[in-house]
Amino acid sequence: MSTVETLAKALLLTVVSGAALPPGMPPRQVDDKCCFQLASVGRVNKVNLPVLEDHVGDLLLGGSFQQGTFCLDRATKTIHDSLNHNCFMRAPDYQFECYQGAVGNTSFDTTIVHDDGKAYLLYDDGPGVFFACPTAEGTAGPYDIFSTDKANRTGCEPVSLALVDELDTCFLKNATMADTTVTDTTVTDATVAQRSAAEEADTPLSAAAAPLIAPDECVISSSVPAIAPYKTVINNGNSISWTGKNGNKTTAMGSITPTNTTVFYFDIPRRQAPLLANGRPQVCALQFRMPACADLPAEYPCYTFSGLDHELRHGSGMTFARAGAALTGWNDTLVHRVQPGRDSVVGTFACNEAAGPHGWLASSVNAFVLEFVQAGVGRHPKFLDGVGAFVVECEQPAQELAA
Repeated sequence: MSTVETLAKALLLTVVSGAALPPGMPPRQVDDKCCFQLASVGRVNKVNLPVLEDHVGDLLLGGSFQQGTFCLDRATKTIHDSLNHNCFMRAPDYQFECYQGAVGNTSFDTTIVHDDGKAYLLYDDGPGVFFACPTAEGTAGPYDIFSTDKANRTGCEPVSLALVDELDTCFLKNATMADTTVTDTTVTDATVAQRSAAEEADTPLSAAAAPLIAPDECVISSSVPAIAPYKTVINNGNSISWTGKNGNKTTAMGSITPTNTTVFYFDIPRRQAPLLANGRPQVCALQFRMPACADLPAEYPCYTFSGLDHELRHGSGMTFARAGAALTGWNDTLVHRVQPGRDSVVGTFACNEAAGPHGWLASSVNAFVLEFVQAGVGRHPKFLDGVGAFVVECEQPAQELAA
């Protein structure tokens, strides 16, 4: 009998009897249950920490307790620890814990394998973002683990929890990043809409209007200057916060979540020569930049992101609706997906059509989460380059210049 078969049989007896796992035994697949250990992925104390379980069933990052071992029942979407205690995050504190006889309604699942080779723990059909909070205020750990429903997150850091030492049978094999295709609907008929002054100010766009050029036709030179927002406004339905040129802050936040929207406000200069030699308008674009965290400038904080897997499995993303005058062909409801290490064009418009104050309202679709520091905001921004929304000019396609 192989070592894997021996361990699987031992674990099966453990689960049936409810006894604790021997120290150091790696988790394995048991019947229809996927068993594993967990480790944090994020900037908690600048290291990735294993998930431990203390003597009362609280789960922690850091400390001197034994590493926890867990089994997921995909049929019931429940997790039990090595003592067969039910694990959950429930009101009022929403802490991740496992208790005998206690019942919580947290629904768990795992992701497919990401490009980093890891699968991650999800809960309640969300993006799998947890918060690690010091067990004692002002200390550097250990950390308790909470869901995003925790009210007071002061001193907490967002983390993901990756599966460790799981067998391949734990992975969702019916989809992979390589065989999943995401197709966004874009308009390819490049036409110029003639608009009256009244239409510029008040008239909604016709559903048949098309952008000057499609977003995927906008070529952006690295030498073209980018316009950053002069302020961002976050609205969670109860309160509004903003930062920008009228404040003293040197950084501005963006928060697009199921409960938060963000408006990016720009002051777009009017071009002295709005038409090109071929008589076509100069085209601008709203671009969203998302460098990989490892490529961000020194001291630039990494963002919280629900992940590529969540976008693919749940169709999540962001919409960018106008928060200013109408723009020819702009689609307020198109869902845009982002990924680390890639800049994407959200939409295009005639530069002079948006000249002056203009804004876009970013909203979450299907539990999408992205929280970040917007680069370039403020009189003296701490970070000139980084994550966020920017307005740039498109290089006119060769066929347009020859027209």
